[in-house]
Amino acid sequence: KPNFMRWSQELGKATDGKNIGNVRAMHGTVSAGITKQMDFDDASKQITVKAEITDPTEWSKVLKGNYTGLSIGGRYAEKWKDETLGKTRYAADPSEYSLVDLPCNPDATFSVVKADGAQEMRKFEHTTEHEALAKWADGLTTAEADVLAK
Repeated sequence: KPNFMRWSQELGKATDGKNIGNVRAMHGTVSAGITKQMDFDDASKQITVKAEITDPTEWSKVLKGNYTGLSIGGRYAEKWKDETLGKTRYAADPSEYSLVDLPCNPDATFSVVKADGAQEMRKFEHTTEHEALAKWADGLTTAEADVLAK
């Protein structure tokens, strides 16, 4: 939680509060949107974000269903053994989060809220890597496909 708070506060300060979390597309260089709100639920160890997807191409991919969830990008600041559960624990040091077609955490889903208030939940889809790639490619514009083909 402290690393997420620090990251959010630093970005908020740099943008005069207009953006409190970098939103990317598929962990790439495309700035897909801005984070408006970040709520920390300590009891369930969850972070809920409210973002506006400002890039029209990426928003189109959200509406078409190319993206099914979110994924945190950054590094691990800390790693330790949890002897009680017999698991390895990690503390994330985020630098962005991305809209993705296949999040590694199936609970990392999102809801689409349109200007009129209509809301639609986007659930994780169980697909193969090939199916996910085909779905992603279907969402490319002709210009994007041409660049990738070169």
